[in-house]
Amino acid sequence: MTTTRRRRPGALRRLAGLLLATATAGLGPGLLPALVPSLAPALGPGAARAATPDLTFVTATTYVVLPDEGRVAVTVRITATNHLKDTTARRYFFEEGFLSVLPGTSNFAISGGSGSPSVAVSSSSAGAVVLRLRFGARLAAGQSASFTLTFDLVDPGGAPDRPVRISPSLVRFQAWAFASDSTPGSSVEVVVPPAYTVEVGRGPLGGPTPNAEAWQVFTSGPLETPLTFVADIFADRPAEYVDGRRSATVGGRTVFLVIRAWPDDAAWRERVS
Repeated sequence: MTTTRRRRPGALRRLAGLLLATATAGLGPGLLPALVPSLAPALGPGAARAATPDLTFVTATTYVVLPDEGRVAVTVRITATNHLKDTTARRYFFEEGFLSVLPGTSNFAISGGSGSPSVAVSSSSAGAVVLRLRFGARLAAGQSASFTLTFDLVDPGGAPDRPVRISPSLVRFQAWAFASDSTPGSSVEVVVPPAYTVEVGRGPLGGPTPNAEAWQVFTSGPLETPLTFVADIFADRPAEYVDGRRSATVGGRTVFLVIRAWPDDAAWRERVS
């Protein structure tokens, strides 16, 4: 993940959106074969099918910037829809799906649906974190279910120019949209505290519009191609500086230097001093 103006990795490179879900076919209401994690096209009992477009995810994602906590709180409201149709011989349902989200995220939780859903990290890399979303109940043919996925994008610390920085003086990160392949309608909202000057790269994001707490809200509206959407968020605010003093000899005279740094950037202050 980076805040430079590089192109967002493509769907295949970062495993964007809904990666794989399996539809189980049962012969009547009494026979419930096991879920088979495969892309095999067979349609017999216990067979698995490619997820898209049989199962779609449409999402509304909100990024709330919390500089004093060093994190962005992310909420993804998911509408999962099973587009399959039962026949007289078979009933189709989904029990899970896989979704890739931003790298460096953590503290995953999910709620909603008609059962007890769960989320687990399936894999993690520098390009994405792949989540396994268990619905907690079978999503029957022709039905939809709503879930709320939450997680944090945390400032990892380190170099001042790190790609993800969530600090009181400076904010820098990327906002993605999430969806299944070839599924329009997902949206993105970014909420930034007042007093910050915000610059948005790519996107696009409209705004800001103040909310009830006077926080700045930037919105994308429904996206035709959510998996191509990425917004670079840059924000800073005026702050009192921490002064450091050094001296040097110039032309036989002692010259005093004042180095002014943001209070939350001790590493920069020490390096420059």
